[in-house]
Amino acid sequence: MKLDTATPVDRDDLAPGQLEVTKKQVSVGCSQGALILGKVAPAGKSWMDAAAWARGARPSDDLRLGGEAKDLQ
Repeated sequence: MKLDTATPVDRDDLAPGQLEVTKKQVSVGCSQGALILGKVAPAGKSWMDAAAWARGARPSDDLRLGGEAKDLQ
């Protein structure tokens, strides 16, 4: 999954990689704070609003995002 826009927020109630999905937004916990996801592009798909992605994907409550970032250089 690719991320285009994300807004950092100061909250500590989400574990790193933990998703919180509401009707209007998707938040993901980080090691410090969290991010509200804006636009995402699932593998092989076009860019879409993160809330629209979550409505279609219906991620399970135990899904965690994460892994090592690839070298972008």
